[in-house]
This record gives sequence, structure tokens and C-alpha cells, in this order.
Amino acid sequence: METSPPPSPSPASSPGRPAKPRLFIQEMVLRNFKSYAGEQRIGPFHKSFSAVVGPNGSGKSNVIDAMLFVFGKRAKQMRLNKVSELIHNSSNHQNLDSAGVSVHFQEIIDLVLLEPCPYCFLSLH
Repeated sequence: METSPPPSPSPASSPGRPAKPRLFIQEMVLRNFKSYAGEQRIGPFHKSFSAVVGPNGSGKSNVIDAMLFVFGKRAKQMRLNKVSELIHNSSNHQNLDSAGVSVHFQEIIDLVLLEPCPYCFLSLH
């Protein structure tokens, strides 16, 4: 019995076919969320690739938790016992009563190059 690999997924757009719009996260705004006191703006994010990097203890996982919170993850699934643990609490900012996260999206349409671009490449270091 011969099997062939499944067809590769078609790209979002190709020459001769109109491009479909898509959303990407442009910016996040955190207000008193976990390790972030006050309003913190994170972004702008790149339309194709973004990474959250930083030293240990800098709040990388809290950025991811903010996204999970916005998209409906439960507190227990974010290593928390109760939702109130999402509210920032430090000696400088005690007794805050709320936290918030906003995720701002932008709709874009990717353009299709009809010919290969000799100056376009991806370099990973």
C-alpha cells in the first residue's frame, strides 16, 4: 500500500489569489498586573515574529500570563490559587483593588512578492 505525504497547507496568499487579512497583536497594556505596578505598555510587536526575553525574574512569564488571562485561562491554570493574586502587591503599592490587561490587535494584509527578493533573508543568531 502506497502512501503519500499530505499536501502542504496553502499559504495565506499566493500570486493570482487575493491575500486574506489577518490579525496580529500590536501592543499590550498591563495595569497593576502581577509584577507590573501602574500602567505598563508592552510593544509594539512585530507582525511576523516577537519574543519575550529578559533575565530571570524580569517578568517574562507574567507577560504570557497576561495574554492567558485576556484569552480566558483560569487562575488555577496560571499557577495561582485565586484571581486576586493577579493584582500587583508590593511594599510600594499595597492594597490595590484591581488589575487589567488590554490587548490591541491590528488587521493587516501580507503582500505577495511576484518575484523572489534577492535582498530579503532571515538571519538567526
